[in-house]
Amino acid sequence: MVIVNKTMAQQLWQGSDAIGKRLRYAGGLRGSADSFNPEFFPDSWMTVVGVAADIRRESLSEAPAPEYYRPQSQITWGFQYLMVRAASDPSHVASMIRETVWSLDSSVPVDEVRTMQAQVAQSVATDRFRMIVLVSFACFTCLLAMVGLYAIMALAVTRRTREMGIRLALGARRAEVMRGVLARGLRLVFWGTVFGVGAAFFSSRMLSSMLFEVEATDPLTYLVVVLLVAFVVVLACYLPARRVSRVDPVMSLQEE
Repeated sequence: MVIVNKTMAQQLWQGSDAIGKRLRYAGGLRGSADSFNPEFFPDSWMTVVGVAADIRRESLSEAPAPEYYRPQSQITWGFQYLMVRAASDPSHVASMIRETVWSLDSSVPVDEVRTMQAQVAQSVATDRFRMIVLVSFACFTCLLAMVGLYAIMALAVTRRTREMGIRLALGARRAEVMRGVLARGLRLVFWGTVFGVGAAFFSSRMLSSMLFEVEATDPLTYLVVVLLVAFVVVLACYLPARRVSRVDPVMSLQEE
């Protein structure tokens, strides 16, 4: 009698109902040294009596592996983990569990009592720290890039004061002048986005091992970054262009 997880059921029986099917261990399992004890893998056939959901046993970033579970009456381990769903304070429930176990057998140790939230937090602590450091550096780098981009675009627009003055003096409308400035800035954004997204796409595979349920080529992330860059460029072009367009054309030509 055995319970298999969804991954094993899919691999062995490919979508058909696994309950009632039979299986036998034929070697090839990778695990700890204790896992290769012959008593855990009998030669007899085992009948599937249920299908359990997949779990990530070692790491959240690893895909679920094929697994099966046998009753405690058939396999006796030196230790056990008891999971309890509590509707009240977990610490109070933990003390009740200790008292119940010790009332049955006072020699049985009950340790490592923790909530599922704490267990998950501990398992991802290292990866979370890495991501916090990486995100911090990425945000700081993005801020520097945005400030530099704004400064460069604002300087480029300001240097065109004479050109804008001449156009306004020749009868060009202020809206047309500003549209021309924005169009030039957006062209730079377009080509910069093409090369930047391409480089990010090919380099993102290095981060795939640090991500959980998020693809390294997540479209939403790329969209947000592109929109942020476009917003900064439009702002860097619009504000100086609006300031220059409000200046008297004659005064701007005299200053030059």
